[in-house]
Parts: sequence; structure tokens; C-alpha cells
Amino acid sequence: MEITSAAFKDGGKIPTQHVMVAAGGKNLSIPLVWKNIPPGTKSFALSIIDPHPIAQNWVHWFVINISAAVTSLPEGASPQKMPPGAVELKNSFGNIGYGGPQPPKASASLPAFKKALEGKILQSATITGKYER
Repeated sequence: MEITSAAFKDGGKIPTQHVMVAAGGKNLSIPLVWKNIPPGTKSFALSIIDPHPIAQNWVHWFVINISAAVTSLPEGASPQKMPPGAVELKNSFGNIGYGGPQPPKASASLPAFKKALEGKILQSATITGKYER
């Protein structure tokens, strides 16, 4: 299966109209098209999650029960242009539907951090903590 967007290429920058209003955008959900659907597909689920270390798997959009007959979502589909039967779930902002990116200004990146430490690390150790409500 393959999923693409007319708004940006895979790995490319998400256009401003798809980011949160507080970040200068319009919070329009991203247009998406999928193809090469496996035989026997009954429905689709969609997740847009930010894996960046600062975002920590921030959920921007969860949708379930998209009919197998549906192969695209137009720009701005969330919340009022969703296909019949599709169910949008709560995102990490605490809202139902799409919530675009809103990264902090000039946030450091993991690759930049690793590059800055390159050749200077004698040993490393990690500890991971989790918290849920």
C-alpha cells in the first residue's frame, strides 16, 4: 500500500496552511491519497503521529472506520468533510480531529545534538520513564 499527499513530498516540509493557527497556519488537515490497497480490505485507520524526541509521539490525527471504498481525503476534510462512517478520535491537543504541527521555535534536533557530540562521548547510559493518566 502507498500513501501520498499533494501538499508535500515524503520527507518534505509540511506547508504552513496545515500547521496550527498559533504557529501561523490555518490548521487544515492534509490532503491524502492511498493506493495499492490489499484485497480483502474492509476499512482503513489513519494515524499522523510526530515521533520527534521533543514531541514524543504526539498524536496529530487518529481516524478509524474509513470505508474501503474511500481512497482519499481532501485538504481540510477534518472535521466537516469526512467520509460517512469515518470516526475521528481525540488528538494529543485534547480535541477530536486533526491538529496540525506546532513545534517550538528553533527547537534543537536530535541529529544536530548527535553531531555536536560526535567523537566526544566516552560512554553513554540511558534511563526511560513513562507517565500516563
